[in-house]
Amino acid sequence: AILETVAAGAMVAPFTSALYTPSERIKCLLQQDLARVASGMPAKYRSSMHCAQVLYREGGVCSLYRGFWHTLIRDVPAWAAYFSAYRAAKLALLPPHQQGVLDGRVELSPAATLAAGSIAGISTWAVAIPFDTLKTRWQTGKYQCW
Repeated sequence: AILETVAAGAMVAPFTSALYTPSERIKCLLQQDLARVASGMPAKYRSSMHCAQVLYREGGVCSLYRGFWHTLIRDVPAWAAYFSAYRAAKLALLPPHQQGVLDGRVELSPAATLAAGSIAGISTWAVAIPFDTLKTRWQTGKYQCW
């Protein structure tokens, strides 16, 4: 069942990466712009919408999706870690008198659900941070689109 859980997590990544990439690119560029302003230079972007418009004008959809593959490379192991850790934590936090089955018949307490989600979130970012650093550098650099 663990391999199925890992696979399920990994299969989520292409969809989330397609959704996240434009907003991640805009966020990274706005953060870079903030550093430029802090150093006394004028801002390049007035807002996130303005940033998106500039990106689209300068490079089309391709510019908005710069870093897609890097985001995907980050998200495949991250989502696999999330799903696996969440499942393992839920199984570990089941009441002792319950079977170790996650079929919806046994509900975890709110505290156990919160703990399982926290463990899953920590696991996700422990795996994702190195890839996220590379993705951010790619999205803010002057590289080819894909």
